[in-house]
Amino acid sequence: MERQGYENQHVMRRRAWIEDKTGCQLTHIGSYSIPSEQMRGNIENPIGAAQMPLAIAGPLLVN
Repeated sequence: MERQGYENQHVMRRRAWIEDKTGCQLTHIGSYSIPSEQMRGNIENPIGAAQMPLAIAGPLLVN
């Protein structure tokens, strides 16, 4: 298994290794819009990203 590689091929290989070991499909983790090279310096051994729903609240009063 590749260590520390941030290129897409390394990320995909690590994710495939985890899928093989666990028997789980990590389809959604592999669908992300962040360029994998931008993960460098933030995390080690990336396998993908998790999305989080966002919302806004209002009306807001700002002083």
